[in-house]
Amino acid sequence: MCLKMSTNLKKKFFYSEWEEFHDMKWRLGLERSDAIFGFYIQCDPIALTDKWLIETEIQFKMVGKNKNSYIKNWKENFKNKKGRRMLLLKRKEDEKVYVIDGNLSVEVTVCIIKTNKFGVEPNRLFDESQKDLSDVVLVVGDVKFFVLRKFLAGQSPVFKALLLGKFSESEMSEIPLAGIDPHDFQYYLEVLHGESAIDDSTVEGILHVADMYETSSVTRKCEEFLLEKSKKSSEDMRELAAQYNLMTLKEKVHE
Repeated sequence: MCLKMSTNLKKKFFYSEWEEFHDMKWRLGLERSDAIFGFYIQCDPIALTDKWLIETEIQFKMVGKNKNSYIKNWKENFKNKKGRRMLLLKRKEDEKVYVIDGNLSVEVTVCIIKTNKFGVEPNRLFDESQKDLSDVVLVVGDVKFFVLRKFLAGQSPVFKALLLGKFSESEMSEIPLAGIDPHDFQYYLEVLHGESAIDDSTVEGILHVADMYETSSVTRKCEEFLLEKSKKSSEDMRELAAQYNLMTLKEKVHE
């Protein structure tokens, strides 16, 4: 995720627009005094919660006169707070180099390493405690999910081909899955096993996994939630209906 901010420094405080990423809202902030620039990154959970942890790697970059660049990289943990001060720069020294025609531009790249998704305990475990009850391990990111081949194959034609077909993966005890988030896959598995894991903060991720693995039962449950319980805006509903071909939802949002 890349956050950008440009300001003419007329205000003591300045904030960029909020951007949504990984179920969080993010923005940059600048506090200016006579002596310093103080830069902040703020994050705010989309779903209301008191407990969450996000481990990140951050690159801070300013480009000034004569293509001079200031770049700093570091790791930062955001925990149960909406913001964290990133960096202090001496105003008089750095203003001469990085302020151009009264404007200061900043670019911050945030790479999420690991999250504790808002402190929510899983409804069902698929970790090593289930080893004796599983016959295959699916690896998503750095998370291992212990599951049953035949159960997944019965729910998804993609998993049936992958786990029981002629692919080399059918002989493997651990199979990596690409293109999905481990939290989304956790919620997807919970829904497959009859748990109630769908809410406004999880439904899009679950739909993404269900679409990838052609799991119509999970897609149907997500659509039912969107039709009956979701508080998402009409615009968000239209985008989800179009992206995942949710026909009943399409009819509702176009009424």
